[in-house]
Amino acid sequence: MYTAVDLDKPSLNLTHRWVRQGDWKLIWFEEKKAGELYHVAQDPFEEKDQAKDQGEKVKQLTEVLNRWWQGR
Repeated sequence: MYTAVDLDKPSLNLTHRWVRQGDWKLIWFEEKKAGELYHVAQDPFEEKDQAKDQGEKVKQLTEVLNRWWQGR
């Protein structure tokens, strides 16, 4: 069973994307146009969102994620 809107246009089905760099993981939610940021080495269960306190890291990882996505 598929729930995809259009298999040839994956962005139509997109709800979130994520990127990990070192110990940091950013989860970007397309609907909210916002992300959650976790330091997975210190917080392996992703319970403490650090996006508000680490704005520069969110910006950096969002740029990495968007560069990768545009290349798809």
